[in-house]
Amino acid sequence: MYRMIAVGGLLLALFAGGTAPAAAQPADSNRIVDVHVDVGSENQSFDGSMPEGGRFRLTIAGRGTFELSAVLVNAATRTFRVSVYSGAEHAASADLRLVERVDARQEASVTLRSVPGVSVVIDGTRARTTARQRKKQR
Repeated sequence: MYRMIAVGGLLLALFAGGTAPAAAQPADSNRIVDVHVDVGSENQSFDGSMPEGGRFRLTIAGRGTFELSAVLVNAATRTFRVSVYSGAEHAASADLRLVERVDARQEASVTLRSVPGVSVVIDGTRARTTARQRKKQR
């Protein structure tokens, strides 16, 4: 009877482990993420780039300072987890707080709940180039 319970427990543990969601892959700082932010209510847009896991900073007059961080979570579907940090206008990065995380597929607009009227598009990614690599390309 003990052996049967032990085998059942082992099977349950294996089954549960097999269905657990995969851990997020670590950010690749050699991957540059290009983003576009549209502030429809202010008729403004911002384009920028950041190393994956790094932050893209923007300030919207009268609404505050924001930083976005994107990490690829599913290469097959080109889905990124975008973290949104917010604070007072011109606040230091250390003073911004995480207000939202949203999944965004590359080239598809996603509206931020934490910043009404603002949407984000991950335009694409590219490999980071060093000064030496840029010099060789010329």
